[in-house]
Amino acid sequence: MSKQLTEEQIEFITSLFDHCELNELKKLRTPEELQLFASYHNRDGGEYAYRWVIENPKCDKGTALMIYWRAEPVTLYEEYLQEEDVPAHARDIYQTTKEIEKRVQSGFYKNHIFKYDALTEGYLEESFDTSELKQVIPKEMFEFNQGKEWEDPLNMED
Repeated sequence: MSKQLTEEQIEFITSLFDHCELNELKKLRTPEELQLFASYHNRDGGEYAYRWVIENPKCDKGTALMIYWRAEPVTLYEEYLQEEDVPAHARDIYQTTKEIEKRVQSGFYKNHIFKYDALTEGYLEESFDTSELKQVIPKEMFEFNQGKEWEDPLNMED
């Protein structure tokens, strides 16, 4: 069940969007806080923040899927067969996608509060053809219909 975030929580989380330190991230303790942070965190501010979110036992499966599809694994997997082929500037993102796949497949994400659909968000097309990929995206990454719509307290467009 999703809980309402307080104004104080929202203010703190928005202060972390562009850059944050690990000790600040550790103050995020609920699936709702992690979802809000992950919804708006600037990936240029450091992939380590997303890694911390996806490794957190409170992370919701919908949040993990959102981080995964926003990393654009289709583009990565169209171009690269293995991690060694990925250029240094994209390697952290690639490693995050692989870690999310592993955790989704193992059932790590126990919370299923928030729905995420890569089709609706525009990160995947209906006519998506997996035969063009050099790597396989696991079927579990396409399971979008669990949870409820995220009620974004900021109502901002990305």
